[in-house]
Amino acid sequence: MLNLKKFIAGILVALPLATMAGKAEAVPIPVELMLAIDGSGSIGGAEFTLQRDAYISVLGSALISTTGEIAIGVVQFGSESPDFSIPVISTVHALTVIDSAAKKAALIASLTGMTQIGGNTPIAAAIAAAQAALTGLDHANGNEIIDVSTDGMGNIGNEDTAADAAIAAGVEQVNCIGIGGGADCGFIAGAGAFSIAAADFAAFEAGLRNKIAQEVGEIPEPATLGILGFGLAGFAFMRRRRKTA
Repeated sequence: MLNLKKFIAGILVALPLATMAGKAEAVPIPVELMLAIDGSGSIGGAEFTLQRDAYISVLGSALISTTGEIAIGVVQFGSESPDFSIPVISTVHALTVIDSAAKKAALIASLTGMTQIGGNTPIAAAIAAAQAALTGLDHANGNEIIDVSTDGMGNIGNEDTAADAAIAAGVEQVNCIGIGGGADCGFIAGAGAFSIAAADFAAFEAGLRNKIAQEVGEIPEPATLGILGFGLAGFAFMRRRRKTA
């Protein structure tokens, strides 16, 4: 009869290898990630603080390496008076390859100092600005991703057209995280593009962490989870055989 200890040892050896393979296939590196943050007036002051602090927490975590595999830039979008029809795109942090702890700290410092713009929701202009930043950075032909967060829908320009133009210019994905029931992420574009819904600003950090983890390739492929399930099923089968033997 198959030795139970050897069976378990074989599963434990195989799992790390499977996990590594899953991560390698999830998202090619390097990753160039432009984050477009909603700073429009529909977001209250306390809500904007929750959104900002979520970005600080997630980007300051171990998800973002300092080995030069990820480039990150941040813009905030809103609009200005007299009728709030003029888009305002503020560069919070220029697109930078994060290849040292100091550069990661500079990114977090930029986010910490970010103040809300207010006004309307020019998602189209934000996508265009993010596209220009991405196509202007030569980072070993990295996987270029635009990541929009919003609690509403674009009301200056056409975000669908802007997203399609970004894909045509070489951006791989335009993704979105929508906050609350009024968010519209229907503009996502590109092969494998996706959106995540956060119920409210209190739930935003968890959704953002999940989203960025997928974009930088830190979530194992489904095949890895399948191997884990197979291993546990095999372990249960062996236990049953031992009981009936």
